[in-house]
Amino acid sequence: MVHLPGTLIDHDTVVTIQPSNIDPMKLSTSYTTGFGSILCWSAAHRLLTFATGKGNWKPFTREEFANYHEPNPKTNLYALECLVSRGLIVEVEGFFYFTEDFVSKAYDAASVSVAETNP
Repeated sequence: MVHLPGTLIDHDTVVTIQPSNIDPMKLSTSYTTGFGSILCWSAAHRLLTFATGKGNWKPFTREEFANYHEPNPKTNLYALECLVSRGLIVEVEGFFYFTEDFVSKAYDAASVSVAETNP
């Protein structure tokens, strides 16, 4: 059995933080350490916008994400691979799963942004 980093969020997972609780526009650009690089931060922003549009953290396919609100699907797929390489998004049998680590890092990054603007 393969060890999957973080707890996967599937159809039965109860998550208190929903995509609507995290404003993608408030992800702090200074908070790249949570995602490892500015490239992965950008990918996280794109994926958070995708989850907010869906209204949930449910698994999705490569095609759903590639075609989401982007004139160039390759850009979204490149972003997705960055987060998969860090274990923040996990692929299982053709479906991509958000992890609790991804949700936590996104929530923390948005919180840092709020703290930066409201000392």
